[in-house]
Amino acid sequence: MKHLKGKFLQKLSFLFFCVLWFSPIFQSSLFPGDLEPVELEDHTISNLSENISYCIDESNNMTRDKFSECNFQKNTHGRINFGISHPSLLFKFRLSFKKSQKNPSDYILYVDYTQLDSVQIYLPQKSGGYLTKQGGDLFPFHQRDHSSRSINFLLNQDFDETRDVYLKISTDSAMIVPIYVSSLQEFEKHNQIVYLLSGAYFGILAVMILYNFFIFWNNKEVLYIYYILFTFFSLCYMFAFMGFGFEFIWSDFPILQQKMILGSAILMLVFLIVFSIKYLNLERQMSRLSIYIEYSILYPILLFIASIFLNNSTINILLTPYGVLIIVLFPLIGIQLLKRGNRTAKFFIIAWLPYIIANAILIFKLFGVLTRLNLESIFFIQISNIAEVIFFSVALSDRINQKKNHFQKNLEKLNFELEHKVAERTRELNENVKLLKRDMTFAKNIQMKLLPEESKEISGLLFISKYLPMEEVGGDYFDIIRISPGRIRVLIADATGHGVQGALITLLIKSEFDLIKYSERNPSHVVGLLNKSFYEKYYFLNSYFTCFLIDIHTDKKEIRYCSAGHPDQLLLSANNLTPLSKTGKMAGVMNKVKFLEIRKPFFPGDKLFLYTDGLFEEFNKFEKEFGEENVYQVFSTFHKDSISSIVGKIFAKLDEFLGDSQKQDDITIVGIEWNSGKDSS
Repeated sequence: MKHLKGKFLQKLSFLFFCVLWFSPIFQSSLFPGDLEPVELEDHTISNLSENISYCIDESNNMTRDKFSECNFQKNTHGRINFGISHPSLLFKFRLSFKKSQKNPSDYILYVDYTQLDSVQIYLPQKSGGYLTKQGGDLFPFHQRDHSSRSINFLLNQDFDETRDVYLKISTDSAMIVPIYVSSLQEFEKHNQIVYLLSGAYFGILAVMILYNFFIFWNNKEVLYIYYILFTFFSLCYMFAFMGFGFEFIWSDFPILQQKMILGSAILMLVFLIVFSIKYLNLERQMSRLSIYIEYSILYPILLFIASIFLNNSTINILLTPYGVLIIVLFPLIGIQLLKRGNRTAKFFIIAWLPYIIANAILIFKLFGVLTRLNLESIFFIQISNIAEVIFFSVALSDRINQKKNHFQKNLEKLNFELEHKVAERTRELNENVKLLKRDMTFAKNIQMKLLPEESKEISGLLFISKYLPMEEVGGDYFDIIRISPGRIRVLIADATGHGVQGALITLLIKSEFDLIKYSERNPSHVVGLLNKSFYEKYYFLNSYFTCFLIDIHTDKKEIRYCSAGHPDQLLLSANNLTPLSKTGKMAGVMNKVKFLEIRKPFFPGDKLFLYTDGLFEEFNKFEKEFGEENVYQVFSTFHKDSISSIVGKIFAKLDEFLGDSQKQDDITIVGIEWNSGKDSS
């Protein structure tokens, strides 16, 4: 096995150097000789690099009248690439134009490297002077003579015979000057090919981004997000690097063209590192190295922030060593993991190979190590990028399949263990449910004992009550007290919550009410005391309740009541149904609340109906509410019946309305009527 792995690594190394050696990057044209004029031809794109002289402008302030003093040197390198070394250069070349040819303005001179800050061309005129034009990243896109990603200049109308042309270029990025001259027709043909191939490249990357996002959406594997972001910023980088962003998106913002390339390159590197760490599972495989690499990510992030203030050349110089280290480090890590038998490392190395080649070439070009930077080289980088994206997508799919297989095996094991645990837990749960039911039944019995009897006679009044909690216990409470001869007090309250929570709140309400329920003060004062004591003691519970307190004066034949946010209660008097409306806010919400009090006559034959909102806020299976209208209808229809009969009919109608639906709230109702023949004292 080790022998096979060694052969595999040898093949990878051999392939790496073969691709580099036979790539167009290392092919240079070196034809020294005298500076000869380049003839303008209709069907040819002429490369000026082999017939051009250059002069270094160290101060970057040389003017046209000083050009003759510059020491021009013949370019002998075939391609013009000085790397990040000279901020300003002056170029001189000779163009020849025959009068029998087209109009000179039908010819265009262009630089096919889009990252130059300032390009100034000096075109000779018949008058003896020079026409000056300028372009580059420092100038808005619409100032270019021809709408194209390349920096371009149309020749002037009066250009004839053989003339010297000067080009002054300054930039803080790499000084790469692939300069050509051709007819507009040939230039357009050239552009069509570039746009077609680039469109295919960007389209493939976009499709792969969507493909990986679709897989992420189905698998929720965060690793895909890191890779999607890496691919996205790779796309952004190349889109800006080739000048398409400046042409189509941020045409009027040159500063974005300068910053977008470097910014997207840094973010691409950051997400590549994060992705590689997660993909190779370095946290477990090489934990200490993983920590060092993760901390090192702060360096490009700081450079990203610094790029807002510093020029591109400074950031490039600071970033490049780190980028080279990362490009070399991760393949070495992959090789080490492959030796340990890590299957995913094999895909990782294969996917990394074209990407390493592409980025190594690009870095060498930017720093002038490789002098030739033409479109063939760019397309080679794009093809390498596509290959990397495809390989990594396959690698990710393989990794997901491995995780699924591992998950399936673990799942089968867990299912086997789970069956035994479920049986054991089910037995325990059944026992706990029995205990819980017993406790809830006990709590229910206690709560029911705290409430008055369902039928009760006091001072000539008959009280019929019914309490139906939604669960075993509930959050409704009521009490009936004889304050003095001829005065009976009734409280009905509805606490927030249901079940155990509501029941516990009712105990608190009862404990506070028991301290003041025999007070001779009016209902409004008693409700105020109840609200104050409850709020001061239990405000931290964020619980509140509604209540209705009524004093029935049998000797005076009147009632006095106070309602703290409680629903309207009903007084049936002489066949008239009168709502007893709210007289204040809910209790327990705030400390100082003013409660009003209302008096009404209450003669023999009259009836009172006190209830909580659970009576009418019930919904059937059609999501229709029982409503107060049904409550009023029963009371109005059967007003001559006894209070016991009316209470029974209201519950019968509610049961008919709900059908098979369960009750959704606690229900309490207290009916009160004069008990004829009984003493009211």
